[in-house]
Amino acid sequence: MSNILLRSARFEFFETNSADEIEAAVAASISAEPDRQIVVIWQAPETAEVAQSTWLRSSHLRVVVLCASPARRRGSFRKTACLAQQLAALDSGARILMVAGVGDVAGFLARTIKPGDLALTFGDWDLIDSVAGFTVKIRQQSQGNRP
Repeated sequence: MSNILLRSARFEFFETNSADEIEAAVAASISAEPDRQIVVIWQAPETAEVAQSTWLRSSHLRVVVLCASPARRRGSFRKTACLAQQLAALDSGARILMVAGVGDVAGFLARTIKPGDLALTFGDWDLIDSVAGFTVKIRQQSQGNRP
């Protein structure tokens, strides 16, 4: 796990897709920082059992972004879309969104992350690199150093 603090939003990165590890990380984040709203960016969660996870019902959860990996996993887009529908049906209060792939995540984050958010990124290194690259670009822009 690594952390980046940015414009009072904080980003944490986890190289995992395990529902149990995600559950533990979200619970620990809520316990440590109960005043923050959470945005979860999650790459290719292809298991229906995830819909049973208690963290998905947390009032701290503002947005869940599901990121498909169609180039690497056959059927990933379809499976991720089905999971997005299942999570939306939970009616947890969080927005459930899906992006087609890693390349679409940065643009989404630019429109979604709010000051004070805690953004938890779970997935493979290509997603982590994409989100970390977004944070570097925002930091450079806020300091007047355009890339």
